Amino acid sequence: LEYINKLDLSATENPEYYLDIAEDFAKKEEMKQAIKDSVIYLKDDKIGAIQERVRQALLISRNVDTGHDYFDLTKDRWADDGKDAGEFPVIFPTCNETLRGGHSRKELCMVVAPPGVGKSLYLVNQAAECLMQNKKVLYISLEMSEVKIGRRFDSVISLLPYNQLSEPSVQLSLGERMKKFQGAFKESRLVIKEFPTGQATVNTIRALLNQLKTRNNFTPDLICVDYLELLRPSRSIDAEYIAQQRISEELRGLAVEQNCLVWTATQTNRQ
Repeated sequence: LEYINKLDLSATENPEYYLDIAEDFAKKEEMKQAIKDSVIYLKDDKIGAIQERVRQALLISRNVDTGHDYFDLTKDRWADDGKDAGEFPVIFPTCNETLRGGHSRKELCMVVAPPGVGKSLYLVNQAAECLMQNKKVLYISLEMSEVKIGRRFDSVISLLPYNQLSEPSVQLSLGERMKKFQGAFKESRLVIKEFPTGQATVNTIRALLNQLKTRNNFTPDLICVDYLELLRPSRSIDAEYIAQQRISEELRGLAVEQNCLVWTATQTNRQ
């Protein structure tokens, strides 16, 4: 009992991490056994049995979701209608009227505009709007440094002019306003991460999300990617427009997988 009472239980606060390890172990062991069985099937010229055995090994998973049983869930489809509408308001009220309050999780949103008109600044404002909903935000920067993006958030959140933030008197006001903001929206969190231009893929973001979850207990409600063209597709694609289509599909898949909203930007002058 003395030994048990001395155990550090802080490592058990994230059971998903250990479940993921156990699941990965089970998948590998099952595939090893499938390969061993396939050698025997191959000697007996049972090609079909090999395919079936490998297929069974690939089915190992602790997450089972067989989909939406349409006729059995008629009432459930409308039971929560409107409760999650507008979970992520847009900064333009007129858009929220059309969107029934805003966007929802598992969606991919884009701000489309020519270069130099404020797409990145829009994403910062959109992220700040989400923070004021007491939500968690991950901001991926592929062009500007983490410090510069952080300074933009300082200006937007504090309502102080960006070009005056370095002045000592304004710095005092900034500190006071940031404390008030944190006091008003205690559940909100913001993580800004910079990746080299053209080097990161959606899988890079996925790996970052795993690290944030296991080490920082941080799972974002909103992911902002600044911006689309500066990501690299997971596989090599020659045509630029096909690559961007692929990246968009991967970002939408990430939104569904992480049950969050993804905002990004794209330029109109790119072929």
